[in-house]
Parts: sequence; structure tokens; C-alpha cells
Amino acid sequence: MHIEASDVADYIDKCPPKRQDALRILRDLALSIGEDVAENLEYGMPTYWTDGQVLCAFASQKHHMSLYLDVDLLASHRAAFGKLNCGKSCVRFTSLDKVPLDTVTAILTETRNRQAQAASKA
Repeated sequence: MHIEASDVADYIDKCPPKRQDALRILRDLALSIGEDVAENLEYGMPTYWTDGQVLCAFASQKHHMSLYLDVDLLASHRAAFGKLNCGKSCVRFTSLDKVPLDTVTAILTETRNRQAQAASKA
């Protein structure tokens, strides 16, 4: 489901109403990881960046929502997502109530820390 939007707020506003609160929560969560987190639309979905690298992204699909996270960290925290449908780098869900937000926060924080370390070595 491709959504034509000018920015992230516009993207969320154009999503189905029953998904907007969940997407706003994900947006706030990503932005809360650090003052240096930037957001934009990449590949037609809200994407969050730190140190020039993708922190995470999310999308409203036809039948579900998707949250895209670091591949290695998602794999290492996979058990926390229980029966949710997880791909290599994404978690698919129909309700944010099923998503362990504390685990998502931990993954985002660790991703940011790894990116900051890599940037300081460059």
C-alpha cells in the first residue's frame, strides 16, 4: 500500500484511522532515542536516521503494519516478539498492543549506540 505524502506527519494522517495512533507511537519512540535522530520518507515510508545510517523504519501495509529494525539485533531479540510474524529485518503486526515496545526501545538504543561507535571510529 503506497501512500503519497509530503512528510511523516502527512503519511500518518493518510493511513487508515485505526492505525494512526500506533504509527504516532512508533514515530515518538524513534525520535525519543536521541536528539540527533532525523526523520524523512525513504522508499515511501517513515525512516529514522542517526550518524548517516538507518535506525529504523515503519510502514502501513494493506493487511498489517511493519517495523523495520537492525537485522542482527532483531534476530538476537526474536524470542521477545513471540508469535508475531517476523522477517529478516521486520516485524509485522496488526495491533501495536502485541509488540513488546520495551524490546523495540532496547533494539533502537543499541542500534544507535553501535552507529555512534562506528561513526567515531571513521
